[in-house]
Amino acid sequence: MVFFSYLLIAVGSASIALVVLHRAGKLDASFFKGSFILDVALPAAISAVVTTIVILRKFNYHFEKMPLWQCAGRSLRETLIFACSWAILLILAKNGVSASRYFFGTTLLFNFILMTAEWMYISSVVVDNFHKSPSATYVGVVTNSRRAEKLVQTLKKDWARKVVGLCLIDEKTGGEQKTVCKIPVTSTAETLIEQVKRDAIDEVFIEIEEDERPLVMEAAREMICMGIRVHINIPEIVKLEKTVTEKALAEISGYSRQQIQEDSDTPTLQTIYTRELEYGFNNRPALILDRPHKRVRQQIMKRAIDIAGSIVGLAIAGVLTLILGPMIKHDSPGPIFFGQVRIGKNGRKFKMYKFRSMYQDAEAHLKELLAQNEMNGLMFKMEDDPRITKVGRFIRKTNLDEFPQFWNVLKGEMSLVGTRPPTVSEFNQYNSYHKRRLSMKPGMTGLWQVSGRSDIKDFEEVVRLDCQYIDNWSIRGDIKILFKTIGLAFKRDNGAA
Repeated sequence: MVFFSYLLIAVGSASIALVVLHRAGKLDASFFKGSFILDVALPAAISAVVTTIVILRKFNYHFEKMPLWQCAGRSLRETLIFACSWAILLILAKNGVSASRYFFGTTLLFNFILMTAEWMYISSVVVDNFHKSPSATYVGVVTNSRRAEKLVQTLKKDWARKVVGLCLIDEKTGGEQKTVCKIPVTSTAETLIEQVKRDAIDEVFIEIEEDERPLVMEAAREMICMGIRVHINIPEIVKLEKTVTEKALAEISGYSRQQIQEDSDTPTLQTIYTRELEYGFNNRPALILDRPHKRVRQQIMKRAIDIAGSIVGLAIAGVLTLILGPMIKHDSPGPIFFGQVRIGKNGRKFKMYKFRSMYQDAEAHLKELLAQNEMNGLMFKMEDDPRITKVGRFIRKTNLDEFPQFWNVLKGEMSLVGTRPPTVSEFNQYNSYHKRRLSMKPGMTGLWQVSGRSDIKDFEEVVRLDCQYIDNWSIRGDIKILFKTIGLAFKRDNGAA
């Protein structure tokens, strides 16, 4: 959303400056001879894009609680970058706007004011309420009763994280539901793995004593297999260097030196110090077991592509609704749209939408058809599914039934490219490795779909391709998949997930 906020502020400040100066009589008639879009809005929008790129590449971009003067300082820096790029663009294009110093200066003034207001909003409202949104990082805590309260209190200070569950390894199974700082104790050492499999969790903090390590190390390895980010304190190490040796990785995670060198699926390690987040006791350092994450700007680019694509897709979906809606209603009784609860990133639940292609009672008859499933594993697919209506067969073959999912993409529950979200019943049968395919946001299309949707019959192969996509994700790869999907969209042998 950074890109779009800069874009709106740039065009908005230019528009406000234009109105204010026109009413004040500071702009002559020659200024209004040109086109507002080409001479004012477009150069401002391009300069906003340049500003966004510079900020993301050159500065440590992050959100935090800031006083007014700090918000103003950050806004001033960003306004100066915008001013430089805008001035260069206007001069190179020999744009008449550059001749009006009133307009140029007033636009920069309103840009500064609006940017400061935005940072104040982010610092107060967004930072205070972000942990309540589905975009927050869902955190699980594994520790003992002695450390639990202090650890949970410290983690709750991080506005981007939401502590969703606590495992006390020195507690026994059973008894009354216990809470620590209003966070429920959801598991013990014995039930930890099953709880993490079923819950929506993005990362886990493990803060334990040295003699407690055997209780959770197997669970830590399972969580890494699920694609969950794992923080583990190291009681015996006083000071960590910038890298962790292979020997340390083998001791902590159970991987041998040979596995680290040969197995591409072995989790990578990096060290972190508690300067940014002071968790645990005495500011002890911790290892983070995780796969490499792409830079923030690449993630923002992916989201920008999702938003732009979803807006276009929803416009098309609106037209399709007018055409297909009466056909769907006439073909069989029931609603035009079909909503089903699916499992998203790391176990989050959301309702995914499609144009209805089946009879209204289709879900009730699924169990009767499981014996005819053409997929090996935890995914249902049947070529001649009797639950599909006549119109449904057409919109499935042409993939028109997928267009309402652009609403899920716009809301941030899905992406244009990712892994297909499973149903709740499918997810409940997943093992640790299967859950790793959900460590990225699910998508409308993905690597396995463009690798032969009709040919792949083995669910394990689907998981392998999904994990391959996650491990090698890039913007260029997403664009390739999108173009391949468009090429396959109207092939008659294309199935649906």
